[in-house]
Amino acid sequence: MFQTYRDPVLKRKLNKLNKQIKKLDQKIETEAFKNELLNVNATDGTVWKFVTPFKKKTKNNSSLNGPAGIANTDLEKANFLSESLETQFTLNNITNPV
Repeated sequence: MFQTYRDPVLKRKLNKLNKQIKKLDQKIETEAFKNELLNVNATDGTVWKFVTPFKKKTKNNSSLNGPAGIANTDLEKANFLSESLETQFTLNNITNPV
């Protein structure tokens, strides 16, 4: 609606509703986490299931877009980076036209 009329009142209402949605979403996530934490029991092994995701160290390196395509592996990323640095630090071929 705001995109059509560009009315500041509509924009304020939109922002207010978005903020309320974010608060409710955060509240739901917090309640779910609390319930999961309260239901953890040391005798039936649920503690380990609860703790393992926090112990895992994940590396989320995004892919690189280069002139030859998309690089996903570390080797492809290193090659893209080396090619990029090579092109950036080569001297320009300047000829002096007379």
